[in-house]
Amino acid sequence: MEHVVRSLRQAETLVAVARTIFVEAVAALGAAGATLELYTAQGVPLVCATSMPVEETRLASYMRGGHRRDPCLTAVRTSWTTIASLDVDPAGEDELVGPIIGDGALLGALRFAIVTPPTQELRRRLGAICTHVSVRLAELGFSSPLTESFARLTRRQREVVHLTTRGLTTQQMASVLTISPNTVKKHLKLVFARLNVQSRVALAAQSRRFVARVDQLDDLRADGITVRWLAEHDGDPDEPEEEPGTVASDDSPRRPAPPGYSGSHPSGRDAVRQAPGTLGRDRLA
Repeated sequence: MEHVVRSLRQAETLVAVARTIFVEAVAALGAAGATLELYTAQGVPLVCATSMPVEETRLASYMRGGHRRDPCLTAVRTSWTTIASLDVDPAGEDELVGPIIGDGALLGALRFAIVTPPTQELRRRLGAICTHVSVRLAELGFSSPLTESFARLTRRQREVVHLTTRGLTTQQMASVLTISPNTVKKHLKLVFARLNVQSRVALAAQSRRFVARVDQLDDLRADGITVRWLAEHDGDPDEPEEEPGTVASDDSPRRPAPPGYSGSHPSGRDAVRQAPGTLGRDRLA
């Protein structure tokens, strides 16, 4: 665990934090893979990055409304503790989920497909990892849930916002993005309208805390990580899917996160079971 903590402390971007999660934290927990989720202020998944074999269409379905009937996510929002899928779904015994806390709210969650029974030691390790991730993200400026407005920016618009926070001129942005200056101005106009800002200075002030780092998660694709963003064509993320049995979970409670997990639990099985109940598998259907 020491090398995981050390790597998190040395991470200077969200991408570096994510790489630590997908490589070192996965190894420390003996997991088969991991998923990093970040949420909007309304509790909707803004971005899901996973090292598990999941089609982006299934990720899109999960982000559009499937998260509302995710028992593990509901349990984490309620308890703010690490949980095993068997705690809320007896049919699933292969997933550990832990909260990422930011500014007294649920900023995101980490999921690990475990290959050993979900012992108390595994829960303790995941709880420690989540704590260090939460602290590091707060130090990097991720101290509150992301807003719905930022969630609706396109990838190109996020790139323009990122370059704006770095102080690039229109001509410089056009050169970096290999588009025309007029196209840059068009993107900026749309961003200004969507975020309700009137100038580049106001845009930079509003977005500097997290957008300049969040948009770079796309870089993880080069590492074989699937990255899916909430997009406009995904539909209204606040509109529950019209499906029998769907329950819309409440927004995350605004209270301090409890100090670690101290509950007991039944023992699980010795290996990952291909069954409903995991984010990287049937839960996304």
